Amino acid sequence: MATVTVRQSGGAEIVSIPKAIGKALGLHVGSELDLSIVDNRIVLDPVVEKTSLEELLGAAACAYLFDIGQQRLPEFSHRLRGGGLSVFFNR
Repeated sequence: MATVTVRQSGGAEIVSIPKAIGKALGLHVGSELDLSIVDNRIVLDPVVEKTSLEELLGAAACAYLFDIGQQRLPEFSHRLRGGGLSVFFNR
């Protein structure tokens, strides 16, 4: 267990999380913590970011398209060198 001291910073009272504890919990500058009082104790719980369904589906779609692109790259390259492929850009 580590002992910390309450300090003044501007209008707030603050404590610093020792580096070893922050590292053990995977905390970094900008990490969000839920603060609560339980049985007259201060409790800090790391906020776990929840990934939305849209983010999961977007990542899966990107991975799928990347995989398809990797499979099609040799075919595309061969057709491009052979003159059998026309590429048009719409503006």
